[in-house]
Amino acid sequence: MKLREASAAQALAALLPKITMEPTAMVELTVRGREVQDIGLLDDQQEVAGLELPLTSRNLAALKGAERQLAQKKERLIWELPAMLFGPDWIEYRRAVQMLHASGYRRFRINNLGHIPLFTGLADVILLGGFRCYTLNSQAALAWQELGLTELTLSLEDEQKNISDLCHRPLPIPLTLTVYSAVTLLLSRIPLKGLRSGNVLHSDKEEEYRVITDSGLTEVMSGQDFSLVGRLRELRGMGCDRISVDLSHCGAASAKGRQVLAALAADQPLPDTFTFNYLQGLS
Repeated sequence: MKLREASAAQALAALLPKITMEPTAMVELTVRGREVQDIGLLDDQQEVAGLELPLTSRNLAALKGAERQLAQKKERLIWELPAMLFGPDWIEYRRAVQMLHASGYRRFRINNLGHIPLFTGLADVILLGGFRCYTLNSQAALAWQELGLTELTLSLEDEQKNISDLCHRPLPIPLTLTVYSAVTLLLSRIPLKGLRSGNVLHSDKEEEYRVITDSGLTEVMSGQDFSLVGRLRELRGMGCDRISVDLSHCGAASAKGRQVLAALAADQPLPDTFTFNYLQGLS
């Protein structure tokens, strides 16, 4: 027991010290869209610093018809790799990354350690960490930086106290906080027998879950979306200066996407959403 306590004390001592943070006046916003057509957001929403798109064959094909629109926006576009790659997929995505790099794109969002080798030998690449690159303390953030990442996204599962704690550490790498997103509770290659994409499940507590199947993967998603929209002043007070809105499940130009962005601009809460662990804590 004493050894365990000593190890815990050493781990805590290794964390970066807390510093006093002034409330942030400006917040940098990144929007995660669904398809290349969402690039119009970079024209319509001047406060959007970056648009993130999933790296899919469909989006790669659509690039050919949007070259003129994207010519002056490449530095504001981020390509996100899927959370899971299997077997031949790795070679396919290596080629896709090389093609995008040759076309002048430099910003990529990765979601696990296995994505990093995809960029071996490519110069001037900017690697950003997705929320699945779990960062719950300053040492984890420093470890990701040592691996070459230049920005991190905090976990959707994190709590208010820990987020504030992280924002008060003198980290040499910026942190982004997701303030709106659909929530994937399960991601598996194993199909759920008897269920089709779009089915809605209910637990014995009447909690609702959505089932989506795509590209050989099954996702079970929360019936409600996660949202901290309406808490922007509070987050600024905690020192959060970068936020992300994930509209990949609905599209930035959809009615729902426009509703979320309007609520964010007004800093008004969204109905039928939940805060996940933000208020109830991790324990």
